[in-house]
Amino acid sequence: MIVTELSEKVNLILVALFTLLLFTSSFALVVRAPNEVIVSSKNNSFDIYIYNDSEKIKNVSLKLNLPVEYTLKNMPSVIGGKNSANVTVAVDYDEKLAMQKYACSLEVETENEKIKHEFTLKFAPAEEKVKVVVVEVEKEAEEKSENNALKTATAMLTMPLNMDSYELLVDIILALIAAVLLIAFISRYVKRLHSMGV
Repeated sequence: MIVTELSEKVNLILVALFTLLLFTSSFALVVRAPNEVIVSSKNNSFDIYIYNDSEKIKNVSLKLNLPVEYTLKNMPSVIGGKNSANVTVAVDYDEKLAMQKYACSLEVETENEKIKHEFTLKFAPAEEKVKVVVVEVEKEAEEKSENNALKTATAMLTMPLNMDSYELLVDIILALIAAVLLIAFISRYVKRLHSMGV
C-alpha cells in the first residue's frame, strides 16, 4: 500500500517535470524590435531580431501591420536551434504621410508560439522641403526687414501640413501681418511726433 502511494506520487512528479520541461523548451522564441521607427526618404528601414532559444529547428513567419507597402530582407522560413535571424524591413516612403504617427504591430509566429509587438511609425518630411524651410529662415535672419513676415509665411507654406494645421497657419499669417502693420503705424506716429517738435 505504501509502495503504491509512493509510486503514484513519483509518477505525478515525473509527469509534472516532463510537462514543465516540454513547455519551457517549446516557448523559447525571443524577438527584439524598436518601439518607435522614424522613416524618411533617405533612411527607410529598420531591423527585427529573432532568436530561437530552443534546441529544435522552428518554422518562422513574420507579419507586419503598416500603413504602407514594405519588403522583408534576410527573412528565413526556418531558424535552427540556438540560432538567430536579423530581418530588415524596408518601408516604402510616402511623402503624403509625412509629419504623422501610426500605431503599427508585428507578429512573429512558429508552430507553437506567437509573439506580438506594437510600435509607432513616424514619417519625417521630405529632405527637399526641410532644406527650403532652413534656407528661408537663414535668409530671414540675415536681412531683418519688414519683408521677413512674408518670407516666413512662404517657408511655412512649404512644410507638409495635415488638415488640422491650416487653421493654425492662417492664425500665424494674420498675426505676422498685424505685427508688420503695427510696426508701420508706430514708425509713422514717431515721425509725426518728431516733425511736430514733441
